[in-house]
Amino acid sequence: MKHYEHERLHDLAARCLRQRLFQRTGHSIRFVTPKRLPWRAIVAVAALATAAFGLSLVVAGPSLAASKALRRYVRATHGAPRVETATSPATAPLAASMLPQPFGSANESGSDSQASDALPRPVAPTTDYLLDDLRGSATYVVWTLPSRVTNTQIALLWQANGFGPALELLTALNDDRLLAKYGLRSPLPDGYILAGSYRFPKGSPARTVAALMLDEFHAATADLFADARRLYPSMSSQDVLTLASIIEQEAGTADGKRRVSSVFHNRLRRGMRLQSEPTIAYGLGNPQRSMMPSDRSAQSPYNTYVIDGIPPSPICSVSLDSIRTAVHPAETAYLFFDVGEGGKNRFSTTLAEHVGGSLADTSLP
Repeated sequence: MKHYEHERLHDLAARCLRQRLFQRTGHSIRFVTPKRLPWRAIVAVAALATAAFGLSLVVAGPSLAASKALRRYVRATHGAPRVETATSPATAPLAASMLPQPFGSANESGSDSQASDALPRPVAPTTDYLLDDLRGSATYVVWTLPSRVTNTQIALLWQANGFGPALELLTALNDDRLLAKYGLRSPLPDGYILAGSYRFPKGSPARTVAALMLDEFHAATADLFADARRLYPSMSSQDVLTLASIIEQEAGTADGKRRVSSVFHNRLRRGMRLQSEPTIAYGLGNPQRSMMPSDRSAQSPYNTYVIDGIPPSPICSVSLDSIRTAVHPAETAYLFFDVGEGGKNRFSTTLAEHVGGSLADTSLP
């Protein structure tokens, strides 16, 4: 069929369509017959479309590959979180620890620190940081927290290290929905943030780091608390953690902690009060002064000189080793201990030995 015949048929079809629409609707429309495009224009448009499609493959290729790698990474990290070591300084003073800590920058294959306590590494970071990590440019911060500090002091360390306002971290740590995940209620008691090193992407918000720290606490302590429930049915997990916080304040070495723990367990079995001075200080708000004899009679639910049993909640942050020694103390007959010259723990089995200075062990710091 010749071209002019094709156009005549097209015009006829258009007139028929207009007539039928007018009959049905009562409205006339104008059917515009498109003009025939030159074949050269068609070829040019097709070439441009082909070139644009090829360019889109070149640009999208890396992002598609990164997306696949990202999915594999998330499956791997969520399925089996790796373990990262953490340092637990036991005696670092707060004033020194509040100085900015050196940042550790590493990608996924890097290592950050030597360790004494193993804590689970955080689950997969956010998508933005994962993509940075796939390109080999992610920056992670290693933040080391000391033991013997309160949640408020941890928040002040957060601010001192330049991560953000202290109030933001405190607010995140007391989020009702986050705490409900672990059977806790606001306000979060001290002691539920383990001393040690935490690794997270630089710039992480406070709520992300708060969830990370609580996740690591519960992952690291689950087996120990299970042992405690079996060995000490009358003690709750918080009782064990509270006892660990008192041990943390009273001793500085693993062996010393195990022996101090044995003293407390022996006294609890006999119905004796724990009589630990750090509990007095905590009940008084940790005053910046030495304890006085009159402080022992201070009325406080934390003062173990006036209450029976274990205080209602921990008195400070602890290392994982202190929780371990609270659950698994040394086997001794000690009922008393004191701190002698040079900060050494000294132990005795009778009150006469304790008061008279004939103490059983002077070898432990």
